[in-house]
Order: sequence, then structure tokens, then C-alpha cells
Amino acid sequence: MVAGWFEHRDAVTHAVAKTELQALRQRISVLCPGVPHQSVRSAAEARRVLARHATEEVGFLQFINLHRSFPEVAALVTSARVAAVAAALLGVERVRLYQDCAFLKSPADGPTHWHSDLNMVPLVETQP
Repeated sequence: MVAGWFEHRDAVTHAVAKTELQALRQRISVLCPGVPHQSVRSAAEARRVLARHATEEVGFLQFINLHRSFPEVAALVTSARVAAVAAALLGVERVRLYQDCAFLKSPADGPTHWHSDLNMVPLVETQP
């Protein structure tokens, strides 16, 4: 079954490559106030804009809900096997897909800082 996981990796890699410009535009909208992110036409141009105007380094790119546009990703995130693993990890009978999210951390990306999500999902210090 290992080959199946590699196929899923390739599907996610393909989806990320196809939506990279969209993710970079989102980072421009957050890190470059006042810069018109929708006018950026390529990933290379987006990286130049970020290098020139960003208020901080890009820590990673985020790709949300790839399953809505890529059937191969949908097959992964809605598979019975993934659902069973998620349910077992959470200690519940069933899980529901709310969203999928892929994070891409490239070697040239800056540090990833703590952010406001910590307030919504605090660390429990009593557990390892």
C-alpha cells in the first residue's frame, strides 16, 4: 500500500504547483499592505514583490481546500483510511471534513512565528 501514499503525495504536489500563484498573492495581501496583489501575474513576480515590500519574511505558503479543485486530493482527504486514522487519533467514532490545508515550507522561506491560532488551540502543558 506504500505506492498508494506516493501517488497521493504526487497529487498534492501537483495541486500545490497549480495553485502556487494564488497562495503567493494571499501572502502579498497579508505581508505587503497597499500592494495590489491581484495584478501579480507569475510566481516569480510575486516572490520579487514579497522580497521588495513584505513587512516580514514569508514563513510558508498555505493551500486551503485543494480537495474542491483536485479530485485526486479529494480522494485522499475523504478516504476511509485517512478518516479511520483521524478518528483513532481523536478517540472518536467518526470525523467530518471541515477543510483541508497543505503547508509548503521551502528552504528559502523565513522562520515560522507563533501567531493568533495559539489562542484558539492552546498547548496543554500537562501532556507530552
